[in-house]
Amino acid sequence: MNQQKNTVGLQVALGILGFLAAFLLSLGGGNTVITSLIRGFVGLLLLFLLGYVLKFALRVFVGPVEQPEEEFRGRHLDLLLPTEDKEQKQAQRAADDDADFVPLFEALQKQDPAHDHKKKQDVYQDMDPQKLAEAMRHLDE
Repeated sequence: MNQQKNTVGLQVALGILGFLAAFLLSLGGGNTVITSLIRGFVGLLLLFLLGYVLKFALRVFVGPVEQPEEEFRGRHLDLLLPTEDKEQKQAQRAADDDADFVPLFEALQKQDPAHDHKKKQDVYQDMDPQKLAEAMRHLDE
């Protein structure tokens, strides 16, 4: 089961680089397109083979690349979650339940238009005229 995949990524990249370099240099040197294509393919072949030689040399002098085992890949998750007590959860739920939540339908039924108008007047009476004037001056600038 310890098979190493034979990837040709390095060789292909070097081959494409060799083709482009040889083709463009030959074309820029004044050769015809056919001659430039032939020289580009020769460059592709030579650098493709050089990629194999380079990979072999790396394997000999540096050592083989160790692949992670397939059976452990994606199975290790390093997360730490905070511990919560059941009492803390119940206390939090009780606090949430004590909040003044009123469904929209009930709130609309209980709403009195005259009472709402009084609330708006109370809000404006609580405002400081000096602060309101400063805010208006700030907006004008």
